[in-house]
Amino acid sequence: MSGLNKDKRVLVISIDALTLRDAEELKERKNLSYLLSSSSFVSSCEAVYPTYTYPCHASILSGSYPKKHGIYNNQIYPSGEWIYYSSYLKSPTFLDVAKSYGLTTAAIAIPVTAGANIDYLIPEIWTKREKEDPDSVFLSTVSERALDIYHKNKKLLDWMRTPGFDLFALGCTKDILREFSPNLTFCHFSYLDHQKHKRGSSPERLKEAYDFIDDIIGSLLNEIDKSTTVIVLGDHGHMDIKRQFNINRVLSERGYSKKIFVDSLTFSGQVYLNGIEKDEAHSLLMQIANEFPNDIEEIISKESLIDQYSLTGPFDFVIEMRENVAISKDITLPIYSPFSEGNISAHGYMPKKGDNPPLFIFSNGEEKRVVDRARIIDIAPTILSLFGIEMKDIDGEAIKGLLQ
Repeated sequence: MSGLNKDKRVLVISIDALTLRDAEELKERKNLSYLLSSSSFVSSCEAVYPTYTYPCHASILSGSYPKKHGIYNNQIYPSGEWIYYSSYLKSPTFLDVAKSYGLTTAAIAIPVTAGANIDYLIPEIWTKREKEDPDSVFLSTVSERALDIYHKNKKLLDWMRTPGFDLFALGCTKDILREFSPNLTFCHFSYLDHQKHKRGSSPERLKEAYDFIDDIIGSLLNEIDKSTTVIVLGDHGHMDIKRQFNINRVLSERGYSKKIFVDSLTFSGQVYLNGIEKDEAHSLLMQIANEFPNDIEEIISKESLIDQYSLTGPFDFVIEMRENVAISKDITLPIYSPFSEGNISAHGYMPKKGDNPPLFIFSNGEEKRVVDRARIIDIAPTILSLFGIEMKDIDGEAIKGLLQ
């Protein structure tokens, strides 16, 4: 494909925690039956480590691994601040590149976009406390062109909870599509992910969530014309929790509570050291891993993380747990505890485990093509190739054999 296509319209829809199993269920719904069945698709797009929403979305946006783009978690340790702002990203995104070519861009409820140079921007962000006025965070982060749309839809917000946040994102996306018809629109919906956390990852427990997604996408399809290319993607999979292991309790009982802390990403943990040498910490962690072989799978050094997973951050090690074993976040709990109510499925493991997300691309009249495997870092260059743009200096590449 060659030559910039400024008349092209592309709508990218991120369904948080979407897997191929979910997509098979969605194909049975009224709005998505034709769209997904007629799309070219990738069965499995390998996520990045850790399989968390913000690192994965940063990789989808930038076409690169966390080592390059700098997003290693959803939140910053120890403050707990969410990584809302684009200033944390060390790599340009496909939206940045599209805008540099004179295309109009929109992003609604996309992680790590607050403050980005996007024409119609309404980021994923929320107040620290539930009852605070959302204006306190949105007015400084919504782009000027989208302020009226934010004000029109903010009544739908229910703090950070879904379905309220998704209904807010839907209302904003529909208004932006209807009023401005940007070249490239990227929106994100989290209800499926939240329902998996509460109900588990089995499709039979998620029928309400599938109906909700189908209604959302059907509503968006009503706002675009038939020439618009529609892309539906996920960011990571999910895994059910069978038990929790409290490694911070183990460390505390051995007198290391102030020297070593494991920040839980559910099925993995990022290890922070304070006043202890790395060799001593590594020896202790390996000793604990050998004592609990049914819980801890691997202790990964900073150097190995960079080499094997292109992941780095302010932590010194990562602990990867066995499948279905989570790291407890509550140090007051015993070493073993049942999973907490409302969190019976989660993510945050090596991308080789569990399900990875699919990618669907629908263009009216184009031949359906199927690719078995790709990576989420390949999504950004694939999207830009639809406009005839090559994305450079990235880890990914446009997916071969998917587009005409």
